Formats: sequence, C-alpha cells, structure tokens
Amino acid sequence: PLFKLGESAFTIADIVLAVVLVGSVFYIGGWSQQVSYNLAYRRVRDAGLRQALATFTQYVVIVAGVLLALKIIGFDLTTLTVFAASLGVGIGFGLQNIINNFVSGILLLAERPLKVGDFVSIGSNLGSVTRIGIRSLTMRTLDKQEVIIPNGSVISGEFTNWTRSDDLLRNVHYIRIRYEDDTELAIRLIERILRRHPHVLEDPSPGVFLWEYSESSVDLRVQYCFRMNEGPGGLVIRSEVLLEIGRAFRRHGLRMPHAQRDVTMHLDEDSRGLLASHGGSRPPAL
Repeated sequence: PLFKLGESAFTIADIVLAVVLVGSVFYIGGWSQQVSYNLAYRRVRDAGLRQALATFTQYVVIVAGVLLALKIIGFDLTTLTVFAASLGVGIGFGLQNIINNFVSGILLLAERPLKVGDFVSIGSNLGSVTRIGIRSLTMRTLDKQEVIIPNGSVISGEFTNWTRSDDLLRNVHYIRIRYEDDTELAIRLIERILRRHPHVLEDPSPGVFLWEYSESSVDLRVQYCFRMNEGPGGLVIRSEVLLEIGRAFRRHGLRMPHAQRDVTMHLDEDSRGLLASHGGSRPPAL
C-alpha cells in the first residue's frame, strides 16, 4: 500500500479505481441532469423550475456516487469526520469563495429570484440568463457575449430582474417642442403614432402628457408598454417610435428646439484699428 487512512490501506490500483469511479460519477451526474430535464420533469411547464430540479438531481447523484465510490475502494466513511475536522480551518480560509459560490448557487435554485430565460441587469451587464450552475451563472448580453458571474456576487449584491413576474416593459421619452408650435397638435400626432404601432400595447394604455414648461421649450412625456419576448425588442421599438415622431413633426411644421448661444466680442483699441484697416468687415486670417 502507498498510504493508510485510519484502518484503510490504499494501493495504486485503489487510486486508479477511485479516479475512474469519480470520473464516471461526474459523467453520470451530467447525464442524469439531461435525462431528468428531458424526461422526468418534462411535465413541469416553468423552464426555470425544471432546470432547478434537474440541477438538484445532478447534485444528489454526484454526492451519492462519490460516497459509493469511496465505499467500493474500501475507504472507511467514519474517518471523514476526523478528516473534515482536521481540514476545516484550511477549507474555511482557503475555499471560502468556492463554498460561498456553491451555497449561493443552492440559494438561487431554491429561492429563484431569477431563472433561466430571465432578462436581468447585474452590475454593468444586461442580458438574458442562459444557465445557473453550481458555482456561477451565465448570461448572454445584448452584444452576444457570454458573461460568467459568480453566484456569490448575485446573492450578495443588487440586481434588476426585468421579467421575473412577466415580460411587460415600458419605454419613456421626453420630446421638446417650441413655444410657438401647437402643443395639442403635437400630442395628437404622438398618440396616433402609438396607437398605430403594432408592438405598442393598448393595455396598459400609452400616454402623452404635457410635462413641463422649461426655459426654452415645452416638454412632453411619452410612455408606452411592450412585451420583451414578443416583437423585435425594446431598442427597435424605441427607434421606430422616435423616427415616426420626427417624420410627423416635419410634415406638420413642428420643430424641436436646440440650444442657441450668443457670443459677444469686446474689442480693445488695437483690435478695432486692426479691424478697420481691413475694411471693418472681418478680422484678418490667422
């Protein structure tokens, strides 16, 4: 034997057998997740709950398989308590992040503040959750990037789940017009655009409101709701609505004001003389 743990002695053959068994256990664990997801839990309609149950099944199979493999090679499981106690301090300091992410993954699957398919904002990342694993979750951003986020960061920090209860979202725009323009006409034009857009929902109904009389413009607030999982997406709908508003305003002579600034130049005697020497029309080219 190469070494002994308690009353158990281990040879090279035992170690090779243990490696093969543990590798097989992890392979069977992954296979059990796929089988349970596609067969055992196929009647579960909620895709997130279905994924969580399949992942729990994988965890159970792996833990049970590792314990069975240790038993097959003759390892005395009662010595695990002594072994765990001796390494407890080291695990507490050296593997605290891994354990934190593991426990956080279990909490994510149990509490389900987010699930696979949800559209979320975590830190600076915005996208859809594609996988919740034992250590981390994967989200696909709007730029088609796969971002791996540790589970501990999700549990301990704040995040926004845009589609947790439903996929209903709202866009809000602030449109400015001149004081000389007809405010009521502008409101009617925008309301007509919102009613005709195929992806703007009638319930909740869209709204156009006189928001504020600002220093240089009349500000209108435009708001409407749409379905995140239906149609071309929020960015496309936003662009289409704003383009239609711009076209309608141009057809009816409405203009959006822009900032204007007057610049006053104070010339000294030398500058006036230099300007007069060039006809008083413009300063000399530099």
